[in-house]
Amino acid sequence: LHVLQRPTGSRWGISCSKKVGKAVVRNRVRRQVREILRSAIPGWRQGQDGVVVVRAGAADADFHHLRKALAELGRRARLEEG
Repeated sequence: LHVLQRPTGSRWGISCSKKVGKAVVRNRVRRQVREILRSAIPGWRQGQDGVVVVRAGAADADFHHLRKALAELGRRARLEEG
C-alpha cells in the first residue's frame, strides 16, 4: 500500500502483476480488492492517493483474509479517521 497526501478527494489504484496468476485470477483479485476499498474508504481520511500492490499470495486468499489484510494496512498507514 503506497499513500500520498492530496488537497481534496481520494483516488485509489490497484496494481496486479502476472505473477499473481492468469487473467481470470488477477481480475478476480482486483474485483475483491476494489470492493474492499469501496467499503473501507468512507472510514478513511479524505485527501489520499493510494496504490494497492497485489502480491502473488493474494490469489490463494479468500475475501475475508484480503479484507483483514487491507484493514491492517490502513491502520498501519494511519488512514482511519479519528
